[in-house]
Amino acid sequence: MWPLTIYEVPISKVEKLQRVVSSFAKKWLGLPRCFTNIGLYGRGILEIPVSSLAEEFKCSKVRLEMTLTESRDPCVSRTAPTLVTGRKWNPAAASHQVKTDLRHRDIIGNVQQGRGGLGLGDSRPSWQRAAPDQRRRLVVEEIRRHEQATRCVKAISQAKQGQWTRWERVERRKLSWRELMGMEAFHISFILRATYDVLPSPSNLNQWYGEDPTCPLCPSPANLKHILVGFRNPDPSLLALHFRREVSPSSCNKMA
Repeated sequence: MWPLTIYEVPISKVEKLQRVVSSFAKKWLGLPRCFTNIGLYGRGILEIPVSSLAEEFKCSKVRLEMTLTESRDPCVSRTAPTLVTGRKWNPAAASHQVKTDLRHRDIIGNVQQGRGGLGLGDSRPSWQRAAPDQRRRLVVEEIRRHEQATRCVKAISQAKQGQWTRWERVERRKLSWRELMGMEAFHISFILRATYDVLPSPSNLNQWYGEDPTCPLCPSPANLKHILVGFRNPDPSLLALHFRREVSPSSCNKMA
């Protein structure tokens, strides 16, 4: 991130680099090219310890802009250079918008969410009382929250890989680097593709190649929910029969 922070790199170039990084990350995790980047960089129902290059670029530029413009040295704050990041995104405008939102949040106060009583929610530090380093941290966290909100809006519009946004009472899972590196390649690939419904189930094969979508053991349509939840026989060979293109009985036995 250091070269992207100190040099004048446009956001379009960063997004191009991110597409290259995403393609190699999908190959490393054993994911198809159609797999959405929200599954890689999002903090949704399943979170892996991989961050978006564009998100880190925006956070670093906003942090640098606040460090220069809000420096205690008047010579630095008055002569702070304008950070050039192209026409699609401006760190000064983004920082100004986030600061306005944080001041507005101070006026509103802590709003209770959910069915809990008053005071059970997470307390947020006040913008007016925060120190300079705390303000930079608040702005960076707000930038990350905006990026996650943008990803959630895009996920809702995805009919297949965005179905997790409509799940209820499902425990969120966050994988650490220790867990990710300790898993076998087929295990993490199966978890990610099952979460976002891109496994070669008969219903997906019917949508992709026009094959028979019915279950080979019963007349019901063999979608992902039918195989993993509605199908009561846990025999690994039967799971391999449903996912007959890429999953072998030995791998299903190990995952079980």
